[in-house]
Amino acid sequence: MPTINNASYTYTGDVANGMPNGRGKMIWMTDNSVYEGDFVNGRYHGKGRWILPSGAVYEGDFVGHVQHGRGKLMRPDGSVLFEGNFVNGEPDIG
Repeated sequence: MPTINNASYTYTGDVANGMPNGRGKMIWMTDNSVYEGDFVNGRYHGKGRWILPSGAVYEGDFVGHVQHGRGKLMRPDGSVLFEGNFVNGEPDIG
């Protein structure tokens, strides 16, 4: 698997035109968050799992680098905080 290392992140996975494209894993050096899933043109796009700096986990759909579509947000202990639709990175509670 190809690897991309820079000052911001380490990425291992599919690459096209020098960018993450396809399936892969990105570890951010700035906050130690980890994303594993689908990429399109270097952005989270499709199905993925994002471990946030707090230890919370989001699993579900991404569009253009944000949570958008069906997903589940879990606390660090694994309990579910929200499950349902996300719109532009926010739970759709309306």
